Amino acid sequence: MKLATKTIASLYSTIASALKPGVELHKTTWQRCKKIIHKHDRKAELRASLLGVKPEDFREQERKGRLANYLEKFGFKNEQSFYVALLGKLRHELRQRGWSAHKIAAIA
Repeated sequence: MKLATKTIASLYSTIASALKPGVELHKTTWQRCKKIIHKHDRKAELRASLLGVKPEDFREQERKGRLANYLEKFGFKNEQSFYVALLGKLRHELRQRGWSAHKIAAIA
C-alpha cells in the first residue's frame, strides 16, 4: 500500500467516527465519509486489496453502481460492513507502521 501514514490515520479517524457504536448513522454523514475515502484512495488500491481483486475491477463495479452486489459476492452483507472491515485493515496497517494500540484508540 502506497498511502502515507498520516493519510491512513485520517481515513481511520473518519471511518471510526462515522461508525461509532450506539450512534445512528445519518445518510449525510455516511456520504461524506465515503467521499473522503474516495478522495484519499482514488485508485481504489486499498479497497480492492481488502477483496483481493484488481483495483480496475473494483472501480468499474463502483462506476456501474453495482458495488453492493459485487460486495455480496465476497460475503459482505452491505457497504457498511465492508467499511467496517476496511477499518480493521487500516488499524492493522497502522500497527505495522509502529503505532501503538493506545495511539490508534486516541485518534478514533
